[in-house]
Amino acid sequence: MTQGRYGNRMFSADELAMVAAMAADRSQYPTRTAIARALCARLLWFQKDGSLKLTTCNIALRAMEADGLLTLPAPAYRAGPYTPKVAFTPASDPHPRITGSRRDLGPITLRPVSSRAEIDLWRELVARWHYLGLRRHSGAQLRYLAWDTSGLPLAAMEFSASAWKVAPRDRFLRWSDQQRAARLYLIVDQSTFLILPWVRVRFLASSLLGQLARRLAADWLTRYAYEPVAIETFVDSHRFFGTSYRAAGWLCLGETTGRGRNDRHHRRTHRLPERFIFLKPLRPDFRSILRAPLSPQGTLDHAPH
Repeated sequence: MTQGRYGNRMFSADELAMVAAMAADRSQYPTRTAIARALCARLLWFQKDGSLKLTTCNIALRAMEADGLLTLPAPAYRAGPYTPKVAFTPASDPHPRITGSRRDLGPITLRPVSSRAEIDLWRELVARWHYLGLRRHSGAQLRYLAWDTSGLPLAAMEFSASAWKVAPRDRFLRWSDQQRAARLYLIVDQSTFLILPWVRVRFLASSLLGQLARRLAADWLTRYAYEPVAIETFVDSHRFFGTSYRAAGWLCLGETTGRGRNDRHHRRTHRLPERFIFLKPLRPDFRSILRAPLSPQGTLDHAPH
């Protein structure tokens, strides 16, 4: 077993052998989370705030498994689309239609979801009104709700881990496989964007996208102790053109092949709908950060602030 780069660090041959042995020891490490926690502790793999780098570690473990270096325990949830059961309450019932333009709404409150009540409302709105339903995403996540001046919800958004390999994005960035493995965590995916169906306000979507682009890096820094440098998202090209993303200054990089976010070895037996891939840089030097030379050890333990 030779050395290899996974996550944001280079693993030696001995370290890869150690990880494989841990994954094989189901009595001591019965779950993926148990393996990730133990591995982070052994490698002293910590975030700047002192917490374990579990998201990066889990990405590294899945990549090792895809490369045939180990076999992980079955995930605790089903792979692929998944819709948790959510009980609908009057909180998510339709409201009277809101029309007009963005200017007519006045100030909008946009903030990360934090309280238990907001989490439950976010889940309920997305499960009930998003055309894909409520889906589970692994790794780092940040959810938002937007409210009007009367306290009624207007929209729900979610950001999560970015796709492992996307040809249009990777061609645009012109980064190597090693750079992508080390820096992928600096791109986050807008995995959910829902404007509630009774809200028919012109220019609202592009306005919200602009607000999110201005505040996401700081909110992510508060939650995860580092700042992402770009956002990506996927838009079903058979249903939408991505007009709001284009109006908000997102870059359309092309269309995906329909293989899926994490189909690294072409194992998917059916094609997914083709989707536009959009990218929103959060700082002008995003490309130089993502393509910066790797250290001799292959690590990038610091992130931009």
